[in-house]
Amino acid sequence: MNTYVPQQIKKEGRKTMIKTKTGFLIPVFVLAACQGDAPEQEWEESAEAEEIEEVRQPAEEDWESGEFMEKTFDYEAAFAQNDYAGEVDGDELYEFEAGEEDTTILITAPHTTAYLRDSDQETQPAAIYTGALIQLLQDYTGAHILYTVKKDADPSFYPASPFKQEMERIVEDHEVDVVIDLLGAGASHNFAIDIGTDDGAYMDDTYSADLNAFAEQQGVGPVVLNNTFSASDDQTIAAFSHRELDLASMQLQIQSGYRNPRENEEAFYDMTVVLSEFIHHLDRSYEK
Repeated sequence: MNTYVPQQIKKEGRKTMIKTKTGFLIPVFVLAACQGDAPEQEWEESAEAEEIEEVRQPAEEDWESGEFMEKTFDYEAAFAQNDYAGEVDGDELYEFEAGEEDTTILITAPHTTAYLRDSDQETQPAAIYTGALIQLLQDYTGAHILYTVKKDADPSFYPASPFKQEMERIVEDHEVDVVIDLLGAGASHNFAIDIGTDDGAYMDDTYSADLNAFAEQQGVGPVVLNNTFSASDDQTIAAFSHRELDLASMQLQIQSGYRNPRENEEAFYDMTVVLSEFIHHLDRSYEK
């Protein structure tokens, strides 16, 4: 496993040991983020991260056979068509795929395609590969997923968007306890994931610490909490989920270096494993 670090992170840090996919321990440097963007993060005490075989075995088998990347590019093709406008001739703006019967997790991805925002209606770029990522996460965790399929008004920006209305219906029909919203962050940000919970208002910080523990186990980082993207604004999916639907929620801003497999396949794979193991763990450990 190559430990990928975003380009903007300073080349300073401490030496540690990372286990490769073949089981060897190798020395790497865990790098510290630039002070202005990803400060030293203090975490609540968390559960000790352990490899989850139900997730890791199928993911590793897919990786070794090449099926992981085949699925990734096949999934993303639907969103990437028409310059990331998606299914422009289709009638639907979004798609919901129900997960396993006993799951309590709903994952959302509102920016899988380009979208429009504000009065000038300028096109905003898609958070590329969040569409492929959300489907891979369902493959490995059985969570419910909801994602956009064509360019339209930003589903997370407007309070009465069809996307949010569909979320209300999903919550009525399924026993959902937690919403995880997948968004993208640009290459200039010095983190792998910024977790937004409005300073712990949406979900106890111990669960965010659990996510960080799974990331450290896989050599993914830095992970920060409520740093640049706290999800505190009312229009965010995380805020809507907590304030209007009375659910626990977290927003995950994923840096572009970890969600562009055409540039770094292993970084994307590692992010998929981290989120899959965390979601599997959360689905079985979350307490209202």
